[in-house]
Amino acid sequence: MRVERWEQAAPPNVPVGQRRVAVLDLASGQGPAAALHSALGEMPVATAARPGDADLLVVVAPVSEDIDPVAAAETLSRRIDDGLLNYPDAITADTREVWLVTVGAEQVNSEECVRPGSAALAAVHRSLGYEHPDQEFHHLDLPSAELNPAAAAAAVTAMLTAAEDIALRDNGSGPAVWRREMCDDTSDARTWTADSGIFDEVVITGGAGAVGLHFARQLAEQGARRIVLLSRSGLGDEQVSALSADGTEILAPRCDLTDPARSPRPSPNWGSRRRPW
Repeated sequence: MRVERWEQAAPPNVPVGQRRVAVLDLASGQGPAAALHSALGEMPVATAARPGDADLLVVVAPVSEDIDPVAAAETLSRRIDDGLLNYPDAITADTREVWLVTVGAEQVNSEECVRPGSAALAAVHRSLGYEHPDQEFHHLDLPSAELNPAAAAAAVTAMLTAAEDIALRDNGSGPAVWRREMCDDTSDARTWTADSGIFDEVVITGGAGAVGLHFARQLAEQGARRIVLLSRSGLGDEQVSALSADGTEILAPRCDLTDPARSPRPSPNWGSRRRPW
């Protein structure tokens, strides 16, 4: 099985060429935008520019303090209604890269607590990238909204040199860049069986699609207790019956994320040990 692991990256190379960088502050001054803009002014290889003239957009996401997933979903939904996801409108023919900067969206080490709203927005950012094939969409995660000059400079340098999703964390000697790696899990600590309880609550987004249904069938055969399949269309009675043949409880509510009145409805019924797929 392949698992996610964060590894410290080698120090970035000195940026080459002159970049025109615009910082879009969606955090309304409550995030690291000011620190990043100041660091940008100290970079000899970068020039601050207006969004329409920039080849690199730095989008500073709102800082979410919600740890509860339901509260975070409600806050994110309100922000989307207020235009949070309109930042791709700033893309022009000159735009080459779009970086989303979040706080607490990634769990680089086991001691960190992920902020669900930030993590969800990072996932949406990746999806938006598929709608803009001419630009590269990347993600930088920070441990805090408060950046000292060294951390801000490291963040800007990373965005000027990296071409992947990264996180900035202090390694004890100063700010360092970490990148996500996929590797084989050789640990015996996790047992992926129904008896372990890890399949008690499973949530699959895009649950009515071929991939979602494939996972649902596999997990039902492995003894999953309850599977929630989220999709816009839902499932028919015959499909639900077929998936329930092994005794798994199947919930397939219609959940249109573009409809704020409907998207929160399934969440209060999920268990506290849900596993997203």
